[in-house]
Amino acid sequence: MHLKNMKMLAAFLLAVLGGNAALSAADLKKILGSVEAEADEDRIELLLSEVKGKDISTALTYHYCTTAFILHPQPRP
Repeated sequence: MHLKNMKMLAAFLLAVLGGNAALSAADLKKILGSVEAEADEDRIELLLSEVKGKDISTALTYHYCTTAFILHPQPRP
């Protein structure tokens, strides 16, 4: 697992669990920037597309975000 992907996923989960149900790419970039972490726009868009319209607990249960995001570290063509 790549540390950059884990940081992005952690930022996403913390924001959603903190009450931001409509998280945007800009929100994730702001969170990552606040801790001086690199924000890869393609990876952010992939993560958000994988969980769009899904309840976070459902997404975690069915690994929508983890399998697409962590196990496939390169952006899809």
